[in-house]
Parts: sequence; C-alpha cells; structure tokens
Amino acid sequence: MWRKVEGKRFKKKSKKDIILTVLIIFFTLVALICTGFYIYNTFILDVIDKSSVENLSKNIDVILAPDTNTEDDTDDGIVYSDSQPEIVRIGVDELDLNKIPFLEYDKDKLSTSSSDAVGWFKFTGPESVSGLPISNPLMQGSNNEYYLSHDYSGQENPNGAIYVDFNASMPNITSNKNTVIYGHARSKQKFGGLKYLNDAEAWYANAYNHFVYITTPTQKTVWQVFSWYETTADADYRKTYFSSDSDYVNYVNKLQNRNSISSLKKFNFSSTDKIITLSTCKGTDENKRVAVHAVLVKQG
Repeated sequence: MWRKVEGKRFKKKSKKDIILTVLIIFFTLVALICTGFYIYNTFILDVIDKSSVENLSKNIDVILAPDTNTEDDTDDGIVYSDSQPEIVRIGVDELDLNKIPFLEYDKDKLSTSSSDAVGWFKFTGPESVSGLPISNPLMQGSNNEYYLSHDYSGQENPNGAIYVDFNASMPNITSNKNTVIYGHARSKQKFGGLKYLNDAEAWYANAYNHFVYITTPTQKTVWQVFSWYETTADADYRKTYFSSDSDYVNYVNKLQNRNSISSLKKFNFSSTDKIITLSTCKGTDENKRVAVHAVLVKQG
C-alpha cells in the first residue's frame, strides 16, 4: 500500500515490518546491555578492586621485609620487585631461604579496616604473567559462601575476596595440617593468575617466584609451592582431617605426585610439615578446579 506525502509516494510499512524493526532494536539494546555488563564485570570491576586493595596495602604499610634473624646483610642480587623485564632462570637448588623475606603490615590498621581479616596474603610473580603478583587481605567468614560474593570491606562484589576455609584455625595458621584458601579465577586481582601457571615460564623458571607469604596477627609464614594441577570440585585435594601421621604423609605425597610443573621442588614430607591449598575454578566448566599446594618453609 502506498501513501503520498508532499508529492512523493512512500510504501506504508506493514505490521510485520514494524514488528521486525522493533525486535531488531530490542535485541540490539539487549546485546549492548550485556556487553556493557560483561565489560564492567570483567575489566572495570578488576580495576576498581585493584585500586581499592592497593590503597589498603599502602594504608597498612604492607612490605616484604628482610629476615632480621640472618647475619647476611649483603646485597644478595635478588630483585623482590614484582616486575621483571625478562625471564630469570634460577633453579630450586640455588635457593637460599635466608634471603627470603617475611611479609609485614600494620595489624591494628587492618583489623580496623575489616573485622574478618585474619592476615595478608601474597603470591609472588612477575607482572608479565597475567594475574600476578597477588596481594590481598586474607579473610575468613562464618561460612564458605559469603566471601564468594563480597569483598574485604563487606560490599557485594562478584569478584569476592581471598578467604580461608571457615573450619580452619586462625590466626594461628600453622596449627592446621592443611589450610585451604579460596579465590575466584574470574578476577586477576584474586586467583585468576593461578589458572595457567603451567604455561607461565616467567613464573616457574625463577624459583624465587615459588613462594607464598602469609602474615597473620600472630605469625609470619613463608610457603613454597610444590604442586600445581587441574582437578575437579569433588576431588580430595582439600582434605583437612587425617586419621594418623602416616595417613597425612601419604596424602601430601599424593598431592605432590599430581604436580604438572616439573621445575617445582620435590620434598620428603614428614608428619610435622604444614601445607596450604589454594583452590580456584578454571573456564566455564563449574566442576573444573586448579589446585596449588605449598609447604611451610619459614616462620617468624
């Protein structure tokens, strides 16, 4: 059907054409909204989280301080900066634990900022590896769900926080045989940097990157990574109760045997060793997990 407007003839749109146009506009708007939501949750929220944690870190004076118990005060040649321009190759046999620093912070200021904070967590690595280094307050709630969707300040946040299993004894972390720590892989500010450590040569080639620093109000601890692998949510990688000393040693050896990164140090475990387990997801498969295990090598 045609209609005339100021001497010109135009074809009148049919009802079908109008509906099609409306649908196109609708789905375009939905796509734009979804894209904006994805960009916010994937990139902008990470930037906001990074700024917030960095400000907190500065406010509570988080530093890696040299071990004051060692008499070696000479320049050891180790760069503790998080940024290294090229791959540094240092094997586990070349490590000197006396040169590994402790992490320190103002405990009173952190407890004032968040009553659920039980310490500070740092996983080292060069900035050339996506998601490294990791430096965050270590939280512990009354369950394992709250900090999946809340940040350290208690604000709702899909990136969550880095938190200790609610069953663990804290802040005396070394009283646990296996302390399980969780963090989202969706965020580079949380455990996103752990997902592909097996492909991160800049991380695993330098053994001084293989350390996790956890300081609580009562303890300064350093842990050395001995195992990284992919697993499933229902696997036994988070076991915390052991019927005997031999049960525990056999279990830790089993975790070490699952390791997929050959350059990590191999330990001869005993019943007195303490470990931590870092757990995060990987990809879109809700059942897929990445496990990172580290053993206590230094305490102050």
